[in-house]
Amino acid sequence: MPARRDPGTKVETNLARQRIRRGITQEELSSATGISLTAYRRLERGRNPNPPLRYLVNCSIALGCRLEQLIEPDWRKWMALDPAASEPPDRLTFWKRRPKER
Repeated sequence: MPARRDPGTKVETNLARQRIRRGITQEELSSATGISLTAYRRLERGRNPNPPLRYLVNCSIALGCRLEQLIEPDWRKWMALDPAASEPPDRLTFWKRRPKER
């Protein structure tokens, strides 16, 4: 099946690439996943810097791809959700060594 594009779609995200590769419209994927069309379009255009995991999981299931294939490089960076945690914790002090269980 040839890839279908919605008018005005700019292929800027992994989600858009996967959807077009499968030959599905934005409306079809929105309906199949239960995500409103407006929210889906924002997600596909990269306008949601912190998308709900459930949105991405539903899209990966509907598209038949791994969740990892939808993750954008910017989402792999630390995001300060609280001013007190503006930097990621130091792994060596954050990870506590646990005694071996018997």
